[in-house]
Amino acid sequence: MRTRHLSIFIAALGILFLSQPLAGANPDQNLLSLIAKGDHGPAIRRAIELADEAAELSNAGDPFRALPLYEEALRLNRALYGDRHGRTLGIQRDYANTLIRTGRASQAEPLLAEYRRLRREEFGENDSDTTIVSMLDHANVLAQLGRATEAERLSAKAVSMRRASRPVGHFDILHSLSRHASVLELTGSEEESELLRMKTLRFWSDELGTFHRATLAEQRNYALFLIGEGREIEAEPILAELLRIRRLLDGERDPATLTSLNDYAQILESRGNALEAELLNRELVRLNRDVNGERHPDTISSLNNYASVLERLGRRDEALPLFAKAVRVSREVRGEQHPDTLRSLNNYAFTLERLSRLTEAETVFS
Repeated sequence: MRTRHLSIFIAALGILFLSQPLAGANPDQNLLSLIAKGDHGPAIRRAIELADEAAELSNAGDPFRALPLYEEALRLNRALYGDRHGRTLGIQRDYANTLIRTGRASQAEPLLAEYRRLRREEFGENDSDTTIVSMLDHANVLAQLGRATEAERLSAKAVSMRRASRPVGHFDILHSLSRHASVLELTGSEEESELLRMKTLRFWSDELGTFHRATLAEQRNYALFLIGEGREIEAEPILAELLRIRRLLDGERDPATLTSLNDYAQILESRGNALEAELLNRELVRLNRDVNGERHPDTISSLNNYASVLERLGRRDEALPLFAKAVRVSREVRGEQHPDTLRSLNNYAFTLERLSRLTEAETVFS
């Protein structure tokens, strides 16, 4: 296989990963037999362990490894409690949202639709908080699947219900408006989405102040919207200011600060300021190692990003061992077929090729 085809090959592997059935997702048949006999204890303990481990992985930024655990937990909870129990429904929603995060929106949509139906039948229309959140979740997936009319109608209904249940200016209303703006963006209503984001951001800033965390979160959402619209020149000063405020409020080691540091480094690189991006990415690697450890997904990602900037600056001899380390740790932590492992492999092979080490590059995937 020629190295010029490696990126095509890696993309195909990523698609293959997403299309594969989830390994290890079948509950232990012994546990199912015990449930059938009325001995629920071992299955209950296992279901709790699976859900906790899945949540931990998901919160640590590794939804791909969380996915089969959520699926197994869902099957056990269905066997233990039935489809309509609150525990089962909670796991179903978490599983569906994890499917979304891993690019499986088409699989998540029927789960969210069923979740909404069962929740409504079991708890009624007055279960407003959970109902509204599930409507917004479902609208987001519908928008991702190109079902714009359904998505916008459902999202608008959720906002209307939220307004009816909260006083004007309540946090929950503004959060719902922000999520509605995301749906509008996905469905192609960019102008309406931007107006809504700006209105929400102004309210946060006026009522809560520039330094309130809700205001900062909405500023980041607006900056990411601008980036998605190709307006990086407008987004850059917003992200720079967010990083300054996060460092001031939370310190350099706080997760929110690390996110802002990553955002700003990425936009600097995309706008061609690789020298400053190199400094920030080097700092991000150091902080992630100190805060999260060498094997954390964020540390692996920051190492890969730092190596990419070095490669862009022509410092390939420095980038190569960093790519190699990212590949090794990602394989150990995430597995051979994880999309992030595959991306690291692609970067490693590309750098070998640029260094004219073609034989090594061609054997990377062998």
